[in-house]
Amino acid sequence: MSVSSAGSSCPVLPASRKPSRASQRLGHVADLASPPPRSARPTRAEVLADRFTLFAAAKELTPYDVHGLRSRVWHCLRTPRRGVSMIGVWHQPRTKSGTVSGTQTCGSVWGCPVCAAKIAERRCQEVAGAIAAHRAAGGVVLAVALTFRHERGDVLADILGRFLAAVRAMQSGAPWVRFRERWSVLGVVRSTECTWGMANGYHPHAHMLFFLEPPRTLDMATGERVPVADWLPDVAGFRGQLLQRWQAVADRFGFTMEEVRGVVVQSTADFDAKVIAGYVAKYGHEPEQRRWSAAHEVVKGHTKRGKPGRLTPWDFLRRYVAAETLKERSAWAACWREYVAAFAGVAQLRWSPKLREWLGLEAERSDAEVAAEQAEDGVLLASLYLDQWRAVWRAGKVVDLLEAAATGEAAAVWAVVAAATPELRAGP
Repeated sequence: MSVSSAGSSCPVLPASRKPSRASQRLGHVADLASPPPRSARPTRAEVLADRFTLFAAAKELTPYDVHGLRSRVWHCLRTPRRGVSMIGVWHQPRTKSGTVSGTQTCGSVWGCPVCAAKIAERRCQEVAGAIAAHRAAGGVVLAVALTFRHERGDVLADILGRFLAAVRAMQSGAPWVRFRERWSVLGVVRSTECTWGMANGYHPHAHMLFFLEPPRTLDMATGERVPVADWLPDVAGFRGQLLQRWQAVADRFGFTMEEVRGVVVQSTADFDAKVIAGYVAKYGHEPEQRRWSAAHEVVKGHTKRGKPGRLTPWDFLRRYVAAETLKERSAWAACWREYVAAFAGVAQLRWSPKLREWLGLEAERSDAEVAAEQAEDGVLLASLYLDQWRAVWRAGKVVDLLEAAATGEAAAVWAVVAAATPELRAGP
């Protein structure tokens, strides 16, 4: 095993397949060593098992001194909220999934795979709705990726801090005002993502959606100025000016970039129409019928699995769980801790001021609020006493319970509870 001596703790290792004790706590172990073949699509049960295996590893590895995250992750989905006497088990008809209510949630998009999945799904719906509303009004949305050159051994906290500062600087000042006016930019949605590659180490980057207003023309029949129908911007010209702005700012923060990859611009019309075959989504592949859209890339990018030769932070946990030796486990644990410490307090998604209002969206809720909410159309299948809920955790039956709730059958839920609590109350 080799570990960089110049900052990054991430090793270059062959993946192994022996699970650690962290993965046993919730009763299921997925095949975590590497992403499944591009043609494979795991079942919901496999995705859920993978998610909770990562959850157990995150509880074990998250350091104590990171904004209280370890405590929040440890209590997430396990400890009842203050004043709660029953834990609800719910079926969600829209997503055909199972959820629980009455427990604490940590609301961390970076450190908790369970909360990250729920928050990302909610944010994706919001962004997709914003794109649809803007298109319906005649607008155009361009998807942009910003990146820079990086090297193995770069310290993540350093390059991430400088990168985010550079992005903020790019979106400020008179040059940015002129750019927005030139391209009629109504607003921008920006997300932050990070991967890690064998050759070049950590790779923080940003995905941005630019909402452009169309030019208007005079409608002779009504005398009103209306959006030009089927208008498309000069994407090459837009990219050229944005690249020039990004290069100028990035240079001040010590970054260089490849001219081709520094700024990548796509029309979301093309993005949404493209079936990204085999593209790995948040905790496994997206179902066959799903398309990886611009909204998914902006909001769920941090939750997907890495491409060959490149890992996401969740893959650090997968490698940790699958490691065969203490040395390997220690190295992957160090990767996870470096990542969590660097991203603590970083906003995953940012909207331009007033953009949500202009698009007719409701006020934005915090990640913690989204993680704690229950869908309005959920069906309550069972209410568990606290001793039953604790027994389900001790027996490692949480995944089984959620799989049973996903079926929508209360009897299936109570069967899991009965198996976990033979000496306790096992029915309503």
